Amino acid sequence: MEGDIKMAKHQRGKLASFAATKGAETPAAGPLPVAPATEAGARRGMTLRLDPTTWRRLKLAAIDQGRPAHDIVTEALVAALNRHDGR
Repeated sequence: MEGDIKMAKHQRGKLASFAATKGAETPAAGPLPVAPATEAGARRGMTLRLDPTTWRRLKLAAIDQGRPAHDIVTEALVAALNRHDGR
């Protein structure tokens, strides 16, 4: 038990010293790219979980089409919703 407390204090000290020097060691990065807004407004986010086979098919389709996988998923979802709505 006493060894655990000493270890925790030691690790906390290492973390504090790392945090103090971290900003000085890493180069400043530019701003992150922002997804373009659609005509109706800004995009909203969602997490998507795919099985490995579907993920691979999506990545291969993105490579074949020379487009981001996100665009392919968005296009497919909009088409499915349009079919659902009868458009």
